[in-house]
Amino acid sequence: MTWARLVHFYYLATPVFALLDLTVGVSLRASGIASASWRAAYYGFAFACWVVMRRWPRSTPFLGLGESSVNLFLLILSVMGPIFAAPAIIGEGGNPTLSFGVGRLFNLLLAGGILILSFHGHRAELERRATGES
Repeated sequence: MTWARLVHFYYLATPVFALLDLTVGVSLRASGIASASWRAAYYGFAFACWVVMRRWPRSTPFLGLGESSVNLFLLILSVMGPIFAAPAIIGEGGNPTLSFGVGRLFNLLLAGGILILSFHGHRAELERRATGES
């Protein structure tokens, strides 16, 4: 399987990830997003990316780069957000919870791996287009 087919399959599988997350509570792809409504919005965005990629294939590299950027932001936020919030919570007399369980680790590896493949593959595709290579 090529990197492009893997990325397309990842987007196509979005409804399965959303169903697992929003009905069973198993968040494998958006575990860093605390709000269920924001996770649903993210799943809608990711599936819309797949629909646009299928409808307009030439837009795929641009969508891949854009979604990779969103994913990178979400991954950084899911790992660093609780760490950055801890001093304020302690300052207010609270006890911060810095949980980084299997779900977040799987999310980090899955989304991080796909975003690396997607980003570099789509960047290379745009470079090929710009230089006129096949």
